[in-house]
Amino acid sequence: MKTIEILARIEGVELKERELVDNWILITYDLPVPDGNKARDIFLKKAPKIGAVMHSRSVYLMPLTPETEIAAYELAKVPNGDVFLWTTKVTNPEIQKKITEFYDSYLEERVYEISKRIEKIQKFIVENKRGLAKRVLRKTTSLFNQLLFATVQRGAKGIITELYELYKNLETLTYELE
Repeated sequence: MKTIEILARIEGVELKERELVDNWILITYDLPVPDGNKARDIFLKKAPKIGAVMHSRSVYLMPLTPETEIAAYELAKVPNGDVFLWTTKVTNPEIQKKITEFYDSYLEERVYEISKRIEKIQKFIVENKRGLAKRVLRKTTSLFNQLLFATVQRGAKGIITELYELYKNLETLTYELE
């Protein structure tokens, strides 16, 4: 687990384990074309890195952090765009649980996706397709880093433990492909 703590520090995120999240941000936006294209593209590239989970088109849920507030502000600067930002401190334990479970299910799907990619990389190595394995490994490492950032912000101990196992596998594959 120390490795995950070190990685979190490198990313500039403090690791705080918590069973439920009570501070959330919901961003909805409708940006004009073409004026909003750049801001939209920047947000969509940044979204996985800040822990944004797409609820529906142009609606994103994420734990409330300075990074998520900045992302919302950048969207809101687009002239003639509609950007709505809701922040909340959920006090009802049942609602906290429901929202946190929804968010965690998204993170778990990403863990599963990365584990499947690791299996593919291992298969490519066995089949002596090292070039392909290296390309898939680069993308998988990028996806891992995005998920790490989101998970550390969330503070989900169980998912952090799963990420540690994935990290060890990625590290082994990296050494194997050097």
